[in-house]
Amino acid sequence: ACVAAAYAALLKGLPRMLGLPTSTSSPGSMYGFWPLSASVAHEELLPLLLGPLYRSLSTQPLFLAIPRDLEDGTSEPASRRQRPVLRRLEDGVVCPPAVSGELHQFVQTHFTSFDLPPSLREELLT
Repeated sequence: ACVAAAYAALLKGLPRMLGLPTSTSSPGSMYGFWPLSASVAHEELLPLLLGPLYRSLSTQPLFLAIPRDLEDGTSEPASRRQRPVLRRLEDGVVCPPAVSGELHQFVQTHFTSFDLPPSLREELLT
């Protein structure tokens, strides 16, 4: 629990250190520091580290989001008109990497969606 809390404290400071969010920010610049199941050396550590860590992080505004298109009533896509924002995980939708095309456009129009690397999306969805 102490390791997860220490890791969470480190990750909570990353947006400020990296100057996120900005219109030119890459989610990979912050999420490259987040641990994934594939990088944990001992499988026994997964429930002790990643579970508590991701539960703690989910309540913090650490997830780069693209606000939904309907928030301001314009028809221009959010990705072109608004800068990304950092939000809590409960404030948006994490789409599986397989969601694309018209379905992905529908989700972005009607829901705030997160701009996360595919590996982190998979981690959050498991």
